[in-house]
Amino acid sequence: MCPPQCFWGTINICVLNHLVEWTLKISPQLAGFKVENFSGKSTQLRVGIYARVSTHDQNCDRQIRELQVYAARAGFDVVQIFKEVGSGAKCDRIERKKIIALARARSIDAVLVSEISRWGRSASDLIATIEQLASYRVSLIAQNGFQFD
Repeated sequence: MCPPQCFWGTINICVLNHLVEWTLKISPQLAGFKVENFSGKSTQLRVGIYARVSTHDQNCDRQIRELQVYAARAGFDVVQIFKEVGSGAKCDRIERKKIIALARARSIDAVLVSEISRWGRSASDLIATIEQLASYRVSLIAQNGFQFD
């Protein structure tokens, strides 16, 4: 049973012509975010971690470490971690394409990044990829507080 300070909500989703009802329980600190399906079974939110640095003399270790701690605190199930070195203005990023493929396959529920600029620097690219993720019903969550559904 969710404590009284939690938020409860119900979402009805049509999946392959079947109506599926999901009940969300969200605690104020995001510790314990769970999705319960209509049968009462609880599953963790599945996330893919994406970390990017701009140059080869930098590394993604700090981003990944902080995102893993954040995911653990929030109760997320980390499916896979992707690291990339390259400009955020480039649209042709191999690791980002891999995580988008996971989203397309519905193997994840959200992409977790440290900040929105790690996902992309160009406004048009950000809008296009956020809309693409949304078409797969996958969210983009930035550790610094932004979430796009």
